[in-house]
Amino acid sequence: MPDNLRITAPVTTTDGINKSNQAAQSPLINPAIPSKVTRPNGNGKGKDLDGFLLEENSVFNKFIARLKETPTLDRTLEKIVSAACAESLLPEEEAAGQAAPMRDFAAQVAVKQEDMLENLLFQQENATAFSDELFQLFKEISNKSGDPQLDLRLADFLKAFDGYFSAEDTTKAIAHNLREIQKEIPVKYSKQLKLLSDKIVLIPAKENTAKNLAVLKKEIIPYLGKYVAKTNDYGKARGNISLLMHDVSELEASTKSGLADKFEKLVSYCKYNLRLPGGTLDIINSFFASAAAKNLKNPDNKFFSSLISLISYGAKDGAGSVDKTVFRDLCMSLLLDNSVYMPFTHIYLPANFQGKSMFAQIWVEKGKDEAKTTVGMPEKRTRLYLTFDIQDLGYFEAEINLAGKHVEVSINCPEKLKKYGGKITPEISGILDKNGFQPGDIKLAFGQKPVVNLKIADMINERKRMIDVSV
Repeated sequence: MPDNLRITAPVTTTDGINKSNQAAQSPLINPAIPSKVTRPNGNGKGKDLDGFLLEENSVFNKFIARLKETPTLDRTLEKIVSAACAESLLPEEEAAGQAAPMRDFAAQVAVKQEDMLENLLFQQENATAFSDELFQLFKEISNKSGDPQLDLRLADFLKAFDGYFSAEDTTKAIAHNLREIQKEIPVKYSKQLKLLSDKIVLIPAKENTAKNLAVLKKEIIPYLGKYVAKTNDYGKARGNISLLMHDVSELEASTKSGLADKFEKLVSYCKYNLRLPGGTLDIINSFFASAAAKNLKNPDNKFFSSLISLISYGAKDGAGSVDKTVFRDLCMSLLLDNSVYMPFTHIYLPANFQGKSMFAQIWVEKGKDEAKTTVGMPEKRTRLYLTFDIQDLGYFEAEINLAGKHVEVSINCPEKLKKYGGKITPEISGILDKNGFQPGDIKLAFGQKPVVNLKIADMINERKRMIDVSV
C-alpha cells in the first residue's frame, strides 16, 4: 500500500458552492500602512524585510536564479529572426510549406524606417494598461494626498477597468479551460459539459459578460461541483477547475456596470473626502472618457501580433528549424521583463532593414525621482540604455540621460568606426536638435568592452528590497 494516500475527506455536497462567505470580513478601512512598504523611490521603512529577502528561497532570489538560467532576449529572438528570414528566401513552392506564423513574422521584421518607429512607440505606449493621462493624474493625486483610503478605491477601479477591457481575453481563457476539462473527465460527463460550454458567447465578449456569468455561475460551476462531489476527482481536472474559478472571478469584476460603479465611488471620494475642486473632477471625467474610448479600439500592432502568434505556435511544436525550447525561453524572458523586480521598461526591435539584420534594445529606467530646476519647478529625469547590433557594422551601446529636454549621451561604437569619430558627434547633436532636444555632453568610445548588461544587473540587485507596484 502506498504511504502517500490522500486523507482529505471527499466533497459530499454542493449546497455551499454558490453561497457568499458568511464569515466576518475584514473591513476596507484598515489598509496596510504605506510607510511600512518599501517603494521603488526608496521611501518607507521596510528594513525588517532585509533578512527575508536575503534568504536562499526568497522570491527575489528565485527571480535572480531564473534570470541567470534564461537566455537573454537578444539570443533567443535572434535565432527566431534568422530562421524566419532564411525561410523567407526559400523558393515559393518550398516557402508555402512552412508554418504560417513563421512566414507572417518574417514579413513583419522586413520593416521600413517608419515601421521601426511605430513599433518602438507602440511598446512604450502599451508597456502598461494604465499609461493614459487619467492614471497619471490619479497617481499625482495619490502621491499628494498620501491617503491609503484613496489607494484602496483606486485599486478597485483599476481592477474593474482592466477586467472590463480584458473581458474578451478572459472569456477565451475560460473557454479554453472548459475544453481542457472536457478532455480530462469521463465521456458521459464531458458531453453534458460541452453542451453547457457552448452557451458561452466569445464575441463580442464585453457585451455578453453578464450572460456568460449567468451560465457559468448557475449551470457550469454547479455541474462541475456535482461531478467533483460524485467522483472525488483529484486528477488534472481539479487543477483546471481551479484555473476556471480564478478566471470566473476575474470576469465577475469585468462588467460595464461594475466599472461604472467603481469609477463613481472613486470620483465621489475625491469630491467629498479629498475636496478636489470641480475643475479637477471635470478633467478626471474627461480623461476617463478618453481612456475608455482608446481601449475600446483594441490597439494592435502587426509586428507584436505576429510575434505572439509565433511564440504560441512554436512553444508547442517548434517552428521550422527552431526548437520549441527556444520559444519557451523567449516566452520566459518576456515574462521576466515584466516582473515587479525589473526596474526597467524593456523595448526591443528585431528588423531586417535594407537587407541588413539589426537588433535593438532599449531599457528605460522606471520611477526615477524628479530634479528641481533653477526656478524650483519639477523636471522629469530619465535614464535609459540602448544597444543595437547592425550586420556588417557591429555592436553599439549607449547610456542616455534626459532632464527635461536636456540630453547627455555616452556611446560605445565598433572599433572600425573610430576614423569617423569627428563626424559622429555632430550627427548625433543634429538628430537631437532636430527632434526638439538640447544636446549636452556627447562622449564617444570605440571598441570598449560592453557594460550595459552589467549595469542593468547591478540596478536589479540594488533594488532587490523594492518592488514596482506603481501605476
